[in-house]
Amino acid sequence: MSIIGFSRLLTRLCTASLLALLASHQAHALDDQRTGFIIAFGGGGQVTNLAFDFDGTDDSEDEYFTGDAYGVALQLSIGGAFTDQFAITGTHQVSRYRVDSEEHFSYLLGVTGTYWVRPTRPSVYLSATAGRLSVQTDAYDTSFFNFGDSATGYAGRFAVGFEFASRLHLEGGLTIGKSDNGFDRDGPRLESTSAQLIASFVWY
Repeated sequence: MSIIGFSRLLTRLCTASLLALLASHQAHALDDQRTGFIIAFGGGGQVTNLAFDFDGTDDSEDEYFTGDAYGVALQLSIGGAFTDQFAITGTHQVSRYRVDSEEHFSYLLGVTGTYWVRPTRPSVYLSATAGRLSVQTDAYDTSFFNFGDSATGYAGRFAVGFEFASRLHLEGGLTIGKSDNGFDRDGPRLESTSAQLIASFVWY
């Protein structure tokens, strides 16, 4: 499934979730209760490691690791909470970093489930995301990506965070993605591992 097709599916899932909330008369948007509409936006730092497997096996001698690439990350989540402790949102995360002097972007688009330990603030929370990951490189450093390459595959993300009384969220997350074809159709398999520390503000 392409990113565009997955994006359409994500839109349908988010719409269905919001309609279900409205139908159950539990949606209280922006009323200081988690139940109902939720939107969150934030950013922070990240570190990514890309691994290329040239023969499709687990033999480390045929793998190339880029090493740690530090950069920035932005994250947007929109969805709804069915209770004061559980929410489903659509999540879009963008990371920017440099590998071997080449500009790279990673795009994660997926569905996230979040569970708060306490129904009121402050509270620790856990979240898990499943979706599609696209890694794009500007091979010629043009800043327009006209000559770049991209690899698309599946990814999962797990995060642990804390919601302060002010609705500020601070979370640490780990994203693992895999593309069977790498940047080329017959290229080496690409695996991406990324850790993020993101601060965000949540409206509900």
